[in-house]
Amino acid sequence: MSVENENAELIKSLDRIEDNIKNVQKEFGENKVSQKALEDEIKKMGEEQVKFAQQLQEVSQAMSSAKSMADAQAESLKSVGELAASNEAVKNYQAGTVSFEVSTKSDTIHSSGASNSVSRTTITAPYFKAGMVTMPDQPLQIETLFPHIPVTVDAIEYLKEGTFTDGSAVTAEGSKLGETKFGKSSLATANCVNIGAYSVVTHQLITNEQAFAAYVNTKMQYKLQLNVENQLINGTGSGQLGGLLKSGNYTDKTADARQGLPASDANLFDLALLIKNEFEKQYIVPERFLLNPNDWVGLCLLKDKKGNYILGGPQSLATKSLWGVPVMTTPLVASGKYILGNFNLGATIYDREALNFRISDQDGENFKSMLYTLRVNRRLGFAVENPLAIFAGDFTLTEDSH
Repeated sequence: MSVENENAELIKSLDRIEDNIKNVQKEFGENKVSQKALEDEIKKMGEEQVKFAQQLQEVSQAMSSAKSMADAQAESLKSVGELAASNEAVKNYQAGTVSFEVSTKSDTIHSSGASNSVSRTTITAPYFKAGMVTMPDQPLQIETLFPHIPVTVDAIEYLKEGTFTDGSAVTAEGSKLGETKFGKSSLATANCVNIGAYSVVTHQLITNEQAFAAYVNTKMQYKLQLNVENQLINGTGSGQLGGLLKSGNYTDKTADARQGLPASDANLFDLALLIKNEFEKQYIVPERFLLNPNDWVGLCLLKDKKGNYILGGPQSLATKSLWGVPVMTTPLVASGKYILGNFNLGATIYDREALNFRISDQDGENFKSMLYTLRVNRRLGFAVENPLAIFAGDFTLTEDSH
């Protein structure tokens, strides 16, 4: 079994234990089991929870060993799980109840190893601290594309840029000049949303520092951050972030690009160049192509008329780049779709509340059962101020081919 599959199975096992804890608590509350039976069952589940969490830590270390030196240096900083596990309130829980919080100060929680070679100017990120440890099964990389601004309000009003049509052209004497049209800017609002989750763990897990840290990092923090990344791309704006693919947040020039395709032997490399050309006609420099991994593999498989791989054969490692624009592959972009953008110019993340971790035994019957409720949450807003800096559409040669 691969380490990725083993990691997934361990997380499922921990989920089942958590469900069992909730069920036995419910049965005790309904007088279906005795206090002794409750304590015995929780002790048994606690031992299993520690065992699986320790195995999760071992898998995490095995997966992390292949990371680059830069990632290793970043991971040397304490993660949320390590901060929680080493907190004095946990170490001294015998002296009283456990209730405390850990805040990461909006450091946006992604030491997944995703490199970002694009040179850009970040507005300000006073809360950013690199090195938050997460599981590397899917890199947390989308958030690195955008500038961050800390805020103290729940809603951000901003101007959303309108369309622009350049009418400049050489015109014969006496003929009518072309009209340059600027679409009207509109006032928009980005609401800060709260994204979070809770989990119930046993006394045994709390007292095992390494297992506890792995549990927080992998099962709680990583899943929350993956949710944020998905919303930055696919969020509908209804009770969640309004992502890049929300209507009105992007510009679709795919049809215009297709008009320039060669009459014969056209391929997706041609389409990518023509999309880039449409983007650069606005005098905006593209930073990244976002593609589904399947579409990148499809490009790698394309061959010329002699049967040679265009991006190089199996013995060469094709650089993830299209016409000089770095390519970032992510399953968060649907297969057959693309996003091309200058993300610093196009959108901003507003940090309302940092990634926040809390633990308490004062939740229902926790104190009597020696159980603890963990909670992780984060509040942020996302604004796409300039849809002209975000292109998106079908990554197919014809309109009906996808």
